[in-house]
Amino acid sequence: MAAAPVFRFSTVQLQAGIRRLLEQDARLARAAMRDVAMLLIKAARDRAPIDEGNLANSITAEALPYRKSWAAVVYVPINSQAAQYAVPMHEGQYNLGKNSEAKQLKVGVTVGPGYLSRAVDDNKQKIMAMIAFKVKK
Repeated sequence: MAAAPVFRFSTVQLQAGIRRLLEQDARLARAAMRDVAMLLIKAARDRAPIDEGNLANSITAEALPYRKSWAAVVYVPINSQAAQYAVPMHEGQYNLGKNSEAKQLKVGVTVGPGYLSRAVDDNKQKIMAMIAFKVKK
């Protein structure tokens, strides 16, 4: 009996192809990055710790021009109410408070340190699928 065929797929090749297509059509790239930015806002807000501040509501994202294409950027604005709180909560090591623990149970994702970077890391496949869908239209 013959061995089952093996299917291998490299996301590096997919990323390169998508990058080429997005560079060819700036409108398409901007629209794709706007969609990604909306995904990242929700994902970062879900992962942000909660106590008494407005950290989650201060998280924003936008599509910005970057070199020959566009990029989705998620951040806490420096002039927001949570600006001083944002960096220690992203970069620090701490135990979650009761509000953050309750939120974590409710949203089903890890709340706490790295909330912005984990929003991207935890959604790489979704981001690639969103861009690929936009490119196929």
